[in-house]
Amino acid sequence: MNETNLMEAKPFFSNRKSSFDQKIATTKKQINLISTLRLVAIVAIIVLIYFFVQSASYLFLIGAFLVIALFLLLANKHQDLIDLKFHVEALSKINYNELQVLDGELMHLDNGLEFVNTQHDYTYDLDVFGDNSIFQYINRSCTYSGKKRLANILENPLQDIPSIIERQKVIQELSEKVEFRQEFQARGSIVNENPKENDALINWLKEPAVFLNNKFVNVIRFLFPALLVLALIAWLFDSRFMPLFAIMVVINWVVIILYGGKVNAIHLKTSKKNGVLKKYLKLLQVFSKENFTNNTLVQMQSESKASIQEISTIAKIVNRFDQRLNMLVGIVVNTFYLHDLHCVVALEKWREKNRNKIEGWLEVLFEIDALSGLANYDFCNPTHIYPNILEAGLSVQTEGLGHPLLVHQECILNDVELGKSECMIILTGANMSGKSTFLRSLGTNTVLALIGAPVFASKFDCPLLNIMTSMRLTDSLKERASYFYAELKRLQMIVEALEKGEKLLIILDEILKGTNSDDKLTGSIALIEKFVGFNALGMIATHDLELGKLEEELEGKVSNYCFESTIENDVLSFDYKLNKGVAKNKNATFLLKKMKIV
Repeated sequence: MNETNLMEAKPFFSNRKSSFDQKIATTKKQINLISTLRLVAIVAIIVLIYFFVQSASYLFLIGAFLVIALFLLLANKHQDLIDLKFHVEALSKINYNELQVLDGELMHLDNGLEFVNTQHDYTYDLDVFGDNSIFQYINRSCTYSGKKRLANILENPLQDIPSIIERQKVIQELSEKVEFRQEFQARGSIVNENPKENDALINWLKEPAVFLNNKFVNVIRFLFPALLVLALIAWLFDSRFMPLFAIMVVINWVVIILYGGKVNAIHLKTSKKNGVLKKYLKLLQVFSKENFTNNTLVQMQSESKASIQEISTIAKIVNRFDQRLNMLVGIVVNTFYLHDLHCVVALEKWREKNRNKIEGWLEVLFEIDALSGLANYDFCNPTHIYPNILEAGLSVQTEGLGHPLLVHQECILNDVELGKSECMIILTGANMSGKSTFLRSLGTNTVLALIGAPVFASKFDCPLLNIMTSMRLTDSLKERASYFYAELKRLQMIVEALEKGEKLLIILDEILKGTNSDDKLTGSIALIEKFVGFNALGMIATHDLELGKLEEELEGKVSNYCFESTIENDVLSFDYKLNKGVAKNKNATFLLKKMKIV
């Protein structure tokens, strides 16, 4: 970790924002100055042209041309400053957003709601997506496909230790490169991206060529413009060739009209990709210029460098193709050059050459985009650690465990150990005492550990395993499924996974909620007895204190832990500390009376 990372994140982002805000103010002044000079230049051009008309002195005409040249230079400078202002404003906004996140404000960030899946093994229960979610806290993607890649990473823990360790190293190096990550994010955020654009680009790559192998088209796109130019030259020397020139103009436009439908269809598919291609190109250029030491990043960078020239080429072709949208330009270039045919053939040539490469190039881009969010999470949480992934055994050991979304200064940390002695923990406690938060702390940090990210703990050891939860169930009108039946299906999935020999971390919150107390107790006992017979670790939160007796009945396999509440001087309080044993205190009746419900 470099010196910057050792600083508090808040003053770091605040200082960067102030620096960018100053640059914005300076750039705005330069823009205003250039605008004034452009106006002066326009007035000077008008005045010089007026004096030329009045005096017929070519000195005034030469002066007018010189000022026109100056005006064009000023126009280019003005556009450069406008682009710079947008870029610096994006950088300022990035740092402002980070300051808001450090203050616990997430609602301005993308919540990844489209990735919510109530049937996933753990993402719904652990608030991986949605408002105030892990995704919302971590995601800094500037491409839609990068955003999808991050969602995929959070949904699918890595399955081998070398991959986890390598991703840890990649995230650590990216974490230190704040300027690179923010430059990457700023360049990508300036251009809005339709979520379907990348998929449309990939689908276009798979389409067969329409014009490339058409011998007739490949002859006439050169022959007819050449004949037209020869007819024009002949006409300039002899007016009798004017009809020949007119005939060639008509022939060229017959060709354009004849193939117009197919050309228009291709243009419709490709013209909208110009913006996103330029965006991808800019991001690849930013990535290619950075210095990396990690072998994975160096290899990814090598692949990206190979793609820059090719993506630049297709961006230019598409940009040239778009010139047909200007009616005057379109008429001229198609009349003299059969411009549309040349563009579609160039596109198809590029596609044939690169159709099997571009997905790989873009995957590099989207991977960096996704991992930048995890790197930013690492940078903003320098007290978090990278976990130790155990090669053998089935145990989870943590110290100083907290939930990543809780403010560090306010988060009560706890230690927990599973697998060294008991494999199942029965967790009891009064309402609001912290049971569910603790379950999510364990589950969320295990997910982060297994995707190669840092965890909120001072020690975290865990093996490769799968995580399955049952905490927040939903009924389904479509499937006519009740909450109780939905829970049974989830428990069935867990048991089936265990019977297949999967290593599981099972996290359950108040199981069998939809049945009567006696049936619930009997079923819960049977379920826990079933679990301990398999290769699994588990933590089960419950209000049913009778389950605490399983510690004696299943000695060495089940252990009791609790969160207590206290009522003193008519005030309810919690310490949110994990204790050994079964909870003794209750608060439901107290709260009903306190809120004057009963």
